Amino acid sequence: GEKSLLKSLRNQRIAFVGDSMTRNLYHAFSRQLGIKDAGQFDATGPKHQDIARTAQKTGIEFKWAPLASDQLEAIKDIIMKLKQQDVAKFDLVVMGGGAWDR
Repeated sequence: GEKSLLKSLRNQRIAFVGDSMTRNLYHAFSRQLGIKDAGQFDATGPKHQDIARTAQKTGIEFKWAPLASDQLEAIKDIIMKLKQQDVAKFDLVVMGGGAWDR
């Protein structure tokens, strides 16, 4: 359940990188961690943007990267932070995409 998932992921940072399908996975995962309003429609905000939330001590981020080239740049940035031992590194990266590349 929600509590065991939060316990397992305590002090972890998870990134979802991709397009709107990946964003849907991000929102579903966020709801599993107890963020009840994750994915609710908001007509006032931009549609394609990065999102960062916290569920207790678990950081969850979505990075908008609809094209393969955008995803490559996002991964390069993540790898650079890892090499620099940046405190903002991720413990898990979930990537998805391809619908925008034709």
